[in-house]
Amino acid sequence: MQRDRYRVWVDQAGIIHTAFHHVVSEEALVESFKQRQIITTIPTPVMVHADHIIDADQRGMELACGDAMTQSTTAMAIIAKGHMARFYARVFLRYHKPAYPVRIFACEYTAHEWLRQYQNQDMVREICHPGWFNQYPNAEQVH
Repeated sequence: MQRDRYRVWVDQAGIIHTAFHHVVSEEALVESFKQRQIITTIPTPVMVHADHIIDADQRGMELACGDAMTQSTTAMAIIAKGHMARFYARVFLRYHKPAYPVRIFACEYTAHEWLRQYQNQDMVREICHPGWFNQYPNAEQVH
């Protein structure tokens, strides 16, 4: 699912990936959350790719730890390789720490391994069978 401000996809392990481009705004967060709901309504681990973030608004950060996000997220790994990405990730955790587990990683592989402990097997069974992506042609599958 490609948008100009964000991208949402699911991998074969059932982990939802979200990449924000430039600004994590309230609007981008709401729209990306709607895309997540198209993929599944079952709570899942989320990997946020934060390297292209150059700004985040207050309301967007508040929504990231709000009730809807908390009920649909089992854990979040934030991939932050650059200085700005790490800065915004730290600000988010310091002032808006969600109720679900969150960690900052420089390496996607390490983040993926950490998130696996929070996988919901019902969700993995729901979306990780070959016919799922045929039912949802707007969903993007990453191998």
